[in-house]
Formats: sequence, structure tokens, C-alpha cells
Amino acid sequence: DLLPPLDSYTFLGTVTSRQKVIVQPDGRLGFGRSKQHGGLEQLLFDPWRESAVFGAAVPDASKLPNKKGLVGGYLPVIDYAFYDVSRRTGFEEIAFATGDDPKVHVRMRASDGKRTYWTLPGAGPAADGAAFYRDLLGVHTAWKKFFNRAMKFQVPEVRVSDASKAGIVRGLITYVGPYPKYGMLTYAEERCDSFPPTTILFNSVLMDWGFHAEARERLGFYLDKFVRPDGTFDYYGPAVSEYGQVLAFAARYARVARDPEWLVAHLAPLERIGERLLKERASSRQLQTPDSPTYGLIYGAAEADTHKEQAFYFSGNVWAWRGLVELGQWMSEQGGARGGPALAGRGREWLAQADILREDILTALKRARRADMSPPYVPPIAGTTRVFNRMTEDEVSSYTNYRYWLEMLSAEMLPAQMRDEIIAYRAVRGGDLLRTTRFRDGMDDWPYANYARSLLDSGQVKDYLLGFYGHLAHHTAPGTLTSYEMVAIRGGATRTHRSDYCVPVQVVTAQLLRWMLVWEPWSGDTLYLAPAAPQRWYRQGFAASEVPTRWGSVSLTVKPSGRGLSALIEMPGAPAGMKLNLRLPPATQVRVTGAREWKWDAGRRSLIVSGVSKRVSVIAR
Repeated sequence: DLLPPLDSYTFLGTVTSRQKVIVQPDGRLGFGRSKQHGGLEQLLFDPWRESAVFGAAVPDASKLPNKKGLVGGYLPVIDYAFYDVSRRTGFEEIAFATGDDPKVHVRMRASDGKRTYWTLPGAGPAADGAAFYRDLLGVHTAWKKFFNRAMKFQVPEVRVSDASKAGIVRGLITYVGPYPKYGMLTYAEERCDSFPPTTILFNSVLMDWGFHAEARERLGFYLDKFVRPDGTFDYYGPAVSEYGQVLAFAARYARVARDPEWLVAHLAPLERIGERLLKERASSRQLQTPDSPTYGLIYGAAEADTHKEQAFYFSGNVWAWRGLVELGQWMSEQGGARGGPALAGRGREWLAQADILREDILTALKRARRADMSPPYVPPIAGTTRVFNRMTEDEVSSYTNYRYWLEMLSAEMLPAQMRDEIIAYRAVRGGDLLRTTRFRDGMDDWPYANYARSLLDSGQVKDYLLGFYGHLAHHTAPGTLTSYEMVAIRGGATRTHRSDYCVPVQVVTAQLLRWMLVWEPWSGDTLYLAPAAPQRWYRQGFAASEVPTRWGSVSLTVKPSGRGLSALIEMPGAPAGMKLNLRLPPATQVRVTGAREWKWDAGRRSLIVSGVSKRVSVIAR
């Protein structure tokens, strides 16, 4: 009963459809949630009734052998089937949506081979399947064209590839054009639309995969619509960390997409956010003395669910620092060319204030850290004496475990020692399961990319991979590749969701795959290639091409060759001073061409290359 397969609803829609069609585990299609109509508020299509293969005695779908998948492996086209062995009868249902309304096409195939086609809403079956196949080909062609204009990758695991693409597709069809939607059912309510992490985490994936047009439109829409004149978000419970994250990811978009004009056009709302953070920080310094455990820190919320429990959360402060640094650097660099001395001056001022904030944060962290514990304990809140014995013992510990600590880590500001202490404390005090995130008696992975980033930062590749596959295997429905904000750990024949589907958790696999192949820390001059590629991939070969980074696009191809392997790195815009860190299997001999300097560290299985040309070749034996 521990971690059986996850089985729950999914949905159909398009990138512009306002209404999304819920697909129940038994294949029924409809809208909303209710105890009637097979769990739907409004029933659109009942395959059990329309197939007519079972007659009046409809069996329990959950007890029948079945398949649940996606046509093409990742397309927003369900392929369900149910079969009653005793009666030797069953049916297959394929369905997908098109248009803005949307229009839903269904193909039913009975076990005797008979096919019927439906276009919903509609009164009955269509005369033939011409419209079904025409529009299905259109869906396939459109998404194939979409992925052809971004990062390309070939990995020797179809499920990893499919789940990554399916996550991006599902995120895009959750939105309504550029308008953000956090998720389905409960999370499709209007109050959830402006939840900042939807925009932050989804657009991080889009820009990392090279979908710059989509990220440009969606980031800009959020800044224009949801940032108030006072620099706050038009949301019922924004966290302080989210303000810094919006600043940082806006600056990252401009660098990676080479789109400074976009950032200039949206500087007004971004500057309002930054100035508000600086104002809150100045107030903290004025109202406290330097010997206070919270001196200079920003006060506020750390999570929408706990937004009334405001405090001096470290997660908010480290991300405020990161946001001021990232946008401040961009303003100081671009000011002379695009905004004049005034913009450059504001950038330098933000950087100076960020330096002071960093010192105040580090001072508070040192005061708060409990070195008398094993592992040492770093609390999530400055000025608190609370210690968690178990990371799932109550609400505060669970929120710390699933979000507060993860955001403390992902800003990459903490000293390495404290970073590793938080990771270790969380692990030994029951904070994770297969390195995925515990929230009380469930699994909750929507902020998980924040934690995975810290595992890469600390070099814990084995744990990174365990979390990656743990999430894919146990936080994602195996057939439809749909993820939910929180899922049950225990079940019977199957498990179900505890909280509804949401966009941030749906794109975790896609984000972690990108970092497995190409990873950039927030600062520094090192680009990591294949930092977390599984060892078995080297025996079969893998590749990633046109991967956008802040230094330009990079391509990596690794192939088995004789008793070793060959690797080719291509980076047209590589600066001479950049280092490339390529994690290779243990080898007795390494030869590199196309670089001024290189060093092979067999113990760490790391090849560090500097002074790179546009093309670097590696042979390992």
C-alpha cells in the first residue's frame, strides 16, 4: 500500500481555450467537480454509455485492466482503454481539444473493431472520421513545429523525454494565451491566477528551453497586469521571496534571450518592486538596533497559505538580495547605452544596498544557527528559538520543509556549510521520501526545483537523480504524465491526488532535465555540461543542442567510442575566460582539443576546460 501507481484526473484544452475539459480516470469527459455524473459537475461525454459494449451492466472501471496514455507520448491527446476479461469485451477512447471554445474530438473503438467518431458538443456520432483525423494531424504538426524551434535533446529514455515535453505542453494549455492559470478545478479559480510562482517557475522552464517568445509574452503580461503602483502584487498572499524572484528572472530573461528592449519597456513595474524592497529594508534598520537578531531584515509573508503569519523569513530576504543583485547588475551594465547615467546610477545603488543586506542576512544566520545540534540546525526565521524534531510534525515544520528552506537554498547566497547543513537536517529528520518533498503525510513537489538546484550546487548528483526519478515515478501519473500539487503516499491498488493539478509541479521534470544536461549557477563564470547525466547514458550516448545560456547557446554531443567515449562541445559565442565543467565517467586517458587549458579530475569525474574556442573536442579512454 506504499506508493502504488498514481491515478487521477487529467484535462484537455488548447493554448487559447478559456474552458478546459476534465478527463476522469474512467474516461468520462466534462466540466467542474461534483459527486454526480461520475464526479463531474457537467457531463460532456460518457464513453461507457456511448460504447454500448457492456450493455446495461456497466462494470467498475477501477477494477478492469486498462491503459491510460497520451498519443505520441506527450501530445494533449488522451488514449484510454478498458477491457473486461470475463466478457472479452471493452473499448478504446481517444480524445483531444481544438479551438478557443473548445471543440472536442472523440474516437471510440470497440473490441469488435467498430469505430465511431464524435465532435462535442454535438447531438450524436459524426458520419465519418475525416474531421477527427484532420484535426489530430493538425495537433501533432503544431506541437512538433513548436518543439523544433527550441532546445533539442536526445536521451536514451523515452519516458524522460515524453514527460518533459508533456509538462511544457500541459503548462501552456493551462494558461489562456498569456493569462496565467495556476491549475485545474480549485486552482482554476480567479483568486489563484496571479499566484507569482506560476509565472516564475513556468517561465523559468520556457526560457531555459529556448521558448523566448512565450516567456517574453507571459512575463510581460504579468508585470503589466499584476504589479500595483506601490510595487506589490495583486494577489491575496504574496511572499517576500516572490518579489526578488520576479526581479531576478526578468533580468535573466533579458540576458538569455538577448532582449534588452523588453526589459527597458518593463522597467517601471520592476523598479517599483525593487524600491519597495529597499524601503522595507530601510525601515527595518531604522526601527531596530544592530544587536537585534532581525536587524536589517525584511518583514513579511513566506507563503500564500500562511500569509497572515508574517515574520523575518530568511527565504524572503535571500531572494530580495538575489533580485536586487541580478537586476541591479543589468541596470548598471546597460545604463550607459540604454537608460543614461540615471539608470546606471540606480543599478549601482541597488548593488550597494544588496551588499549591505547580504551582510545583515549573514549576521542574522550566524546568530540563529544551532551548532550544538547534529546536524547543525539553521532555522527558517530570524529571531526564533523553535527547533523541529521532525520535518512533518506540524504545519510550521511542513511549510519549512516543503518551501521555506528550499527557497533559502535556491537563491545561492548561503555559505556552503549552511547549505549542506539544511540539506542534511531535512534528510535525517524525515523531510523527504526518495528525495522528493514531504508535507505532513503527503508528497508536495511544486517548489521542488528550488531544492534540486541546491543539490547540484552542493555536488550531490546521486541525490539529485534520486529526486528526479522519485518525482517522475511517484508524483506523476504514469499514463497521462499529469502531476498534482500534493499526492497521497499511501493507497490501495492506486493512489490519488491530495491537492489539484498545478502548473509549477507539472514542469519539474522538464526543468530538472535541462539542468541535468546544462546548468548555470546564478553567479560565477562556470557553465556545467552534463552535471547530472546518469552514468548509463554515457554507454548509449546523449545530446543537447541550441541550449540557451547567458553566454549564448551551447550544444553537447556524447557518444560511446571504442573502449571510451567522445564528446563535442559547440558554443559560437563562448567567452575565452569561461570554464566548462563536463562530468565524465572514470577514464584512464583524456585528450582535449580546442581549449587553451584543461584539467581532468578523475576523483570527481570532472573535466574543467577554460579558454575555449567555438568547438571543443574530448576523447576519453
